[in-house]
Amino acid sequence: MTVDNTREISEHIYLSNRFLIITHCNPDGDAIGSSMAFLKLLKDNGKKADFYIPHRIPLKYEKLIEENIITGNLPDLSEYSTMICLDFSNPLRANLPPDIKIDKLGIFTINIDHHPDNKLFGNLNLVKANASSTAEVIYDFAKFANLKISPKTAEYILIGILSDTGGLRFDNTNADLLRLTADLVDYGVDYVRTMRLLFFSKPLPLLKLEGEIIEKRLKSECSGKFIYAILDEKLFSKYNVPPGESEGLIDIIKCVEGSYVVAFIYENSDGYRVSLRSTNNKISVGKIARALGGGGHELAAGTFIRTKSASEAEQILLSQVKKELQLSPFD
Repeated sequence: MTVDNTREISEHIYLSNRFLIITHCNPDGDAIGSSMAFLKLLKDNGKKADFYIPHRIPLKYEKLIEENIITGNLPDLSEYSTMICLDFSNPLRANLPPDIKIDKLGIFTINIDHHPDNKLFGNLNLVKANASSTAEVIYDFAKFANLKISPKTAEYILIGILSDTGGLRFDNTNADLLRLTADLVDYGVDYVRTMRLLFFSKPLPLLKLEGEIIEKRLKSECSGKFIYAILDEKLFSKYNVPPGESEGLIDIIKCVEGSYVVAFIYENSDGYRVSLRSTNNKISVGKIARALGGGGHELAAGTFIRTKSASEAEQILLSQVKKELQLSPFD
């Protein structure tokens, strides 16, 4: 899907002055990087802007962020002309207080994203499903709009790209993206430092948690084609690791030889959040997620299973995985 209101968004930003940026719940590196990049772009180009998130961002990104963000209660929207929504396809995934919905806010909305199932919920939409990340979409937008890109803005964009491509290792990496990454480094980004903080710096408790997942929690189904684990609150509490710090955790099981689909099933207050990855580009975890009311990309997706039973969530997910793998329910 490509819906390109780039020119209209550029004109709207030129004529407006006060912006509030939001992203999706459980924000990952692309969500944080994109949001901080757009915040910095707006400020460096003479606009007033804030980034709002109900809770603090994960610690790994705090080390990389210089700008102030708004946390806690949603700020007074009468102070803003425009809400910019980044990196989420469905307004229900907006990282807002639970009783607040985007379509009830009465504020002009710009939706910028790269997910193929985007609902086009903005007054203006910029959605490029062939982009590696929302950060890449923002870079292209900044170039079109002739906005000043500072070294810090370039670093934030790089954080988003590296996060959604696994450090330029996933299938959404191509020659154009490698050239774009080189362009970002030319702006003055410390590429080695950014890579180290994103991928090669972990607190010891998180490493211990990963060890227990590998040793005690992994399950295998479908003759090893489906590898998954159920992660409960007790596990995170045992190692004093906040669930919000678990981004990228699923990558530790993507390398299991012979796997086609990998998943983490996270215990939640009213059900189970599921993160899915495909290790075979012929297998769509996006299709699995959509069948369960979720969404995402074909190779990386997620959903939510509303049940109090871990075993029931497990069986519901397993049934859909078997359908995608074209196995009988008894295999």
